[in-house]
Amino acid sequence: MNNNSKKKIGKYMISMDQKLGEGAFAKVYHGVNEETKEEVAIKILDKSKLTEGSYAKDTFKSEIQINKKLKSANIIKFYDVHQTLNNFYIILELASGGTLR
Repeated sequence: MNNNSKKKIGKYMISMDQKLGEGAFAKVYHGVNEETKEEVAIKILDKSKLTEGSYAKDTFKSEIQINKKLKSANIIKFYDVHQTLNNFYIILELASGGTLR
């Protein structure tokens, strides 16, 4: 893996060549917390798809607020959220062993 396939956001290194999934508004990549070496999933949302007052933007805001409050062994853990000029990055627990469906 070359350095061009990696991107650093805060304390997380994203492997841009290891896409885990994709939806209508986001792509999910494999990442690593560089401090703890814990593997994580990093959901990247393009801000241009979240126009003001849109359903997508409202849903995104709700997702962040709800995930911050949820604590259960049966729910993917929410760790952090970062933003840059163009994207939001949601840091989540990595669920190995298949899709969430």
